[in-house]
Parts: sequence; C-alpha cells; structure tokens
Amino acid sequence: MLVTPIKTRPFLPPKDNLDDLLAYITDLQDKDVVVITSKVISICQGRCVEKRKHSKEYSKAKLIAREYRTRRRQNGSCGVLGMIPILNRTNAREIHPYAEGIDESNGNRHFVLLPVDSKTEAVNICSKLKKRFKLKNLTVVITDSCKHHHLGYGGLIGVALSYTGLRPLRSYIGSPDIFGRNLSLSVANVISPLAAAANLVMGEGAELQPIVIIRNVDIPIQFE
Repeated sequence: MLVTPIKTRPFLPPKDNLDDLLAYITDLQDKDVVVITSKVISICQGRCVEKRKHSKEYSKAKLIAREYRTRRRQNGSCGVLGMIPILNRTNAREIHPYAEGIDESNGNRHFVLLPVDSKTEAVNICSKLKKRFKLKNLTVVITDSCKHHHLGYGGLIGVALSYTGLRPLRSYIGSPDIFGRNLSLSVANVISPLAAAANLVMGEGAELQPIVIIRNVDIPIQFE
C-alpha cells in the first residue's frame, strides 16, 4: 500500500477555495483512496469564527446547537449528542466527534469549526474527481484528529468524519481460520485504518499536506 501526501499552499481562514485545493491532485488511478483533512474543507466552506468576536466555549455551544437542530430536522430526533452515524442514499457516512469540533491550530486568529454536511461534501468531491480523471471506482475520505483514549496511549489519531465510494466493513463471518474453524463474529473495519494511515503522513503541524492519496490497497475492499 502506497500512502502519498500532497503538498499545497496554505489554505487560510476566514474562507478559501475548494477548487484550488482539488487542483493539487494531478494524478489519480482507478480504486485510489483520496483522504482530505476536515480543517481545509471547513476553511473552504468559510466555517471560521474570529477569536476576538467569540470565545471557544461560545463557538462550541453554537456548533452543537446548530448540529442538533440539523439532526432533528433530518431524523426527527437524534437522541444523545455524541458519535452519531448518519447513513443516506449516496452511501456516504458521517460521524461527528463533538469533543473535537473546535480547532485553533493553524487558524490565523480564527476558530475552525467542523464542516457542514461533510457527507455531501465527500460525495461532491468524489464526483468531481471521477469526472476529471475518468474513473469508475474512487473513494474520498474526510478526516479529523481525535484524542486517543485507549489506556496507556496518548496523542492524536486520524478518524473518518465521512466517506464515500467503498464498503467500510469486511466480513470474515463463515470463513475458516487457520485451523479450519468457521468464524462467527469477525468483521474488519476498513475505513478507520485508512484514515489513521493518512493522518500519520499528513502530520499535525506546519506540514501543509492536507491531502493524501492511498494506492494499491493490498486488502480486498469492495467499492460501491
């Protein structure tokens, strides 16, 4: 598996251009996985709040209230706020980790909020890239950094906010293990390891590598 970051110019708050960002992708092959950090998507959407106008706490409260209202309109009721998976007809999925929803790093005196409707954004980006490069199968993943909460570990890990183009789970149920025993519970997550691998090469500082191309994924994945 080849994981290649793409260097770009700085994309800066309060708003930048998504087409300029995608122009840095100059080579794609069928079955590639394109991973883009959510921060640059948010900046291109103008999802930035000046620090001098609002506190971080105010911005986070406003974000949660807005997302909650959106979920109620879309789903009737969204239950407990937190990790809420959203499934729709476009086969893109979205998960919002609210605890990580306000970012100050590389914000140029702005708070950067989560993207609006990142599942639709992933689908739109995928459609544009497939058309430009004449591809049949392509995956787009929008990622965020999240605190690693497992005991004994620390730091940040990349997670998928939304994605489109592939089936995220690979089932081993009914397949034999090395001793011939049929597995009954084993289901491998595909999307999370791809997000984590991309985040590792993107970096968390001043690398200016918001896009990663993953090629020759050497595990059986199913495209949708």
